[in-house]
Amino acid sequence: MNLVRSELLKIRTTSTWWWLAIGALLSIALAFAVNAWLAVTALGGDAENIGVSPEQATAPAQAANLYTSGQYLGLMFVMLIGILMVTNEFFHQTATTTFLTTPRRTSVIVSKLVAASLLGFMFWLATTLIDLAAGAIFLSANDYGTQLGEWPVQRALLFNLLAYAIWTILGVGIGTLITNQLGAVITAAVLYLIGTQVVGLLF
Repeated sequence: MNLVRSELLKIRTTSTWWWLAIGALLSIALAFAVNAWLAVTALGGDAENIGVSPEQATAPAQAANLYTSGQYLGLMFVMLIGILMVTNEFFHQTATTTFLTTPRRTSVIVSKLVAASLLGFMFWLATTLIDLAAGAIFLSANDYGTQLGEWPVQRALLFNLLAYAIWTILGVGIGTLITNQLGAVITAAVLYLIGTQVVGLLF
């Protein structure tokens, strides 16, 4: 627990994490605006004109989309947090001190994983609460109700949490394998931005 607290202290006292949080908030604002426009268009009967399938042109499906706004870049941000949590030690040359203080490498990496997971959960919670508040207001104002009682909406929220957890863990893994900070960040960002598009096209 002392190791986890020390990792959380590093997070609170450096600016990188706050810049990532600001980026996540900006991505939510942009994504929510786009998703709101898509919802109005799809539910208004013009789904085919914007390439939305009939299955997606329903209130629960569009609500699920609204309530997970900002997920695309949000997942990349939590992955970068996981990477930076490990690679910062090597970039700032504090790894030697860290491992001399705690000789068991596994304990250090596990503490970073726990701290990164806590931060990833906080990112998910903050973004979800923002999306829930804005989405509920938007849907209620357009007479669709909050749709929170629908299983597709609840499933989307749960899968969103799972996605944040997986990408946070993956970030720590990448940072452990590629200790060069610039190399790890660029490799992971390119693979995420391009790889997810390729998978989306294939499936």
